[in-house]
Amino acid sequence: MTHAELKVLPSSKLFACCASHFDDDQYWEEFVRRFNPCLTLTVYQAYRRFSGEGIPSLEVVSDLIQEVYLKILKNKCAALRRYRGGGGSETEAEVYLMHIAASVTIDRLRRQHSLKRYVRTESIDSPKLQEDLRKQWDKIFSPYTDDLAENDVIKVLERSFTGRNSKRNILIFLLHFREGFTAQEIARSNVFDLRPSSVAHILLRMRDKLRESLFVEKS
Repeated sequence: MTHAELKVLPSSKLFACCASHFDDDQYWEEFVRRFNPCLTLTVYQAYRRFSGEGIPSLEVVSDLIQEVYLKILKNKCAALRRYRGGGGSETEAEVYLMHIAASVTIDRLRRQHSLKRYVRTESIDSPKLQEDLRKQWDKIFSPYTDDLAENDVIKVLERSFTGRNSKRNILIFLLHFREGFTAQEIARSNVFDLRPSSVAHILLRMRDKLRESLFVEKS
């Protein structure tokens, strides 16, 4: 398969190729090129939200990314084989992987008892802590579910924003409006290679266009 063909290969098919042709580097190189940015940003985000330590170091993020890939590779790529988004959007595939990255990060933090706001007063296994963690999980990661492709917001976003940078811009939009990242934080992550002013401009333009789309649909 040529490089050009790989770049346009639907993510669901790329998942299947990675799982069935495990030793073929071309598929994994495309997987890393396509998904490593969103996996890295998700690890960064989850660590920042739950560790109590603020922004993670590059070393910590690198270690966690390795754990994410080990999770993906585990049991002959079982996570990729379980994906059932063949008829869904490319955004759905990214969100599916983001959920894995977030889960791996939180599992590491729990193992290390790094959720400091709880560890000071309670055992990590206490019933109250488990309930608090469940609530936090539901609050932060409820968008990262297999039903996300059915979410009207995602559908409207994909109808409203097209073009070369549409996928990047939709991810930026979700990170800001769903997850609370500021334009400065998104730019500082160095994932999108954008200045804070550029991120802010993208968000403002997308917000206005989304409002226009919703108004037209309701009319």
